[in-house]
Amino acid sequence: LLIKESDALNRMAYAKKSLYDYEEAETYFLASLRIRQELGNQEAIARAQNALADFYHQQAKIPTAMQYALEAEKSIREESQSQTAADIQLNRGNIHISMGELREAATHYEQALEIHIANEDRQGMLQAFSNLGNVYYTQDSFQQALVFWRLADSLIHPDENPEFKILTMNNLALGMSNLGESQKAKHIWRTAIEFGRSIGQLSLATRSYINYTWEVFDEGFPSQAIDSLK
Repeated sequence: LLIKESDALNRMAYAKKSLYDYEEAETYFLASLRIRQELGNQEAIARAQNALADFYHQQAKIPTAMQYALEAEKSIREESQSQTAADIQLNRGNIHISMGELREAATHYEQALEIHIANEDRQGMLQAFSNLGNVYYTQDSFQQALVFWRLADSLIHPDENPEFKILTMNNLALGMSNLGESQKAKHIWRTAIEFGRSIGQLSLATRSYINYTWEVFDEGFPSQAIDSLK
């Protein structure tokens, strides 16, 4: 009964969070954690602590988010290869990003990636590769960013996640552009735009459309840039 009560409280927390009732959401998250601590299941405790870490991170309460992420890491077995362990490393990475600590973020994304590879979790690997690409791009390591984004792109099934497919294509084009590969970048952006059109979701390719236009403009062809917006 306590397990069911804890799960119900957790669902209520997410429901309140989706309604932007953060005070109530926090109350339910904490109540769920207390029950799991009573039950003594370390994996369940770690999940609840990690949920709180994610919640506080989204509220920009970084010290509290890190506190719960560290507690979650302590609660779970060091050798654990579970989804919970990977989620904790993802959260640690995201929090370090918010703190401007890119190297630390990359370390945790790599640890998450190792778990996803061990579990043959394609979606998890895809997200980890994408995160690592973002870290290296932020550090102006464009070649390394492209390596990870290409790995992410190779794992995407466009029919499953068209939004992520277009996002990754946009990232690849940005990497190419920053390396001076303008023609390749424009080709990828055009492909992303056409893909968005083909599935009736051109709005998903808005960023690619804008970036393509700026690329043409920067090449010294303002009239073509204007025409591309028509």
